[in-house]
Amino acid sequence: MRRTLKKWGLGSRGSILVPEPAFVKALSTAVPILEPFEALRIDDPDLPADLSEQLWHVIRSLGVVENEAKLVAGTKTLHHLLPGLVVPMDRAWTGFRFFDLQDSEWQQDANQRRIFPWMYGHFMHIAQQVQPEQYGTGERWRTSRSKILDNALIGFCMRGGGQTASATRP
Repeated sequence: MRRTLKKWGLGSRGSILVPEPAFVKALSTAVPILEPFEALRIDDPDLPADLSEQLWHVIRSLGVVENEAKLVAGTKTLHHLLPGLVVPMDRAWTGFRFFDLQDSEWQQDANQRRIFPWMYGHFMHIAQQVQPEQYGTGERWRTSRSKILDNALIGFCMRGGGQTASATRP
């Protein structure tokens, strides 16, 4: 998992992955915390009302990076552990291009805590409308509901869309 996250760009810019032994311990510690989420799917209309808050708590406490900013590393890690539920988020596509967020909103814990539920709520709404599972093949970049949403977001932005949610920012 740590090698995969490094290939996804974590640990090469501002994010500092914890050393391998600490990473393994962090994931081992997270297993019982993640078990209640395993059956949940982002496109389920009956998700708990406080799901985004619950996920933020997991992201914040995951312990896979040393830096204060946990959102990118947390969502990318959880995406691999809970692929039906957590969309991998990053600054460039998710933050800047799609949600029109500023750099400062990605740096501080309080700002990340504020924007994560807002972004995740948008992803839940989109997922419940389009049912992304129908587009999954299990191959290449079509591996899960959440990856389908991530792919759609990037494709939308590459075609000139994006910054659509800034008017409703929290």
